[in-house]
Amino acid sequence: MDQIVGVSNFEFVREQPIRVRMDLTFQHILDLLSILSLETYSELQKSSFRKTIIISTASIIEGLLLYLLTQKKSEEECAQRRKKYRNVNEIYLLDDVRRIVWAEEVMETSDFSFSKINFHQITHLCSEMKFILPEMKKRLEKVRDLRNTQHIGNVDSVDREYSKEDLNFVFSVARDVKKIVQCQV
Repeated sequence: MDQIVGVSNFEFVREQPIRVRMDLTFQHILDLLSILSLETYSELQKSSFRKTIIISTASIIEGLLLYLLTQKKSEEECAQRRKKYRNVNEIYLLDDVRRIVWAEEVMETSDFSFSKINFHQITHLCSEMKFILPEMKKRLEKVRDLRNTQHIGNVDSVDREYSKEDLNFVFSVARDVKKIVQCQV
C-alpha cells in the first residue's frame, strides 16, 4: 500500500502503522469530500458519501482514543474488577429474599485486550479514567450512533439521510478528540 507523501496529520502518534492508517483514512475522507462537492450527484448519493465519511471519521476518532488509552494505561489497569464470593455459608434466613451469609470475598479481574474493545468500551474507559469530560462522552456517543446506522441487521426503520450538519458535528468532535489526545500523549 502506498504511503501518503508529505506531513502526517497525526505526527504525535508515535506508532507508525497506526499513524499511516489514520493518514490513509484521512486522505480517503478528503477524496470523498471532493467528490461530494460535484453537482453530478443526487442528494441521496451525496448522503451516502456523507455516511461513508462519517464512518471513516469515527474510525479515526476511535483510533485516536484507543491510542490514548494504550499510551496511558496498561491492559491490566483497564480490566474490570469485581467482587466474587466463594464458600458461601448461610448463617440466618431473614425472609424469602434476604439472608445473612458468611463467605470469602475475592476480587476477580476480567480478561481484557486492547485489540478486542469497541468504540463504546473505549469511550467508557476514557471517561472513567478522566481522559475525557462527560460532555465529550455524550458527543462521542452521538458519533457512535451516527456511525452505527450503517448496520443492516437489527434496524427497524429506513436509513436516515446524512446532512452537512451531521458531517460538521462529526468533524468538530474529531478535531476536539485530536486536541485532547495531542495534549495527553
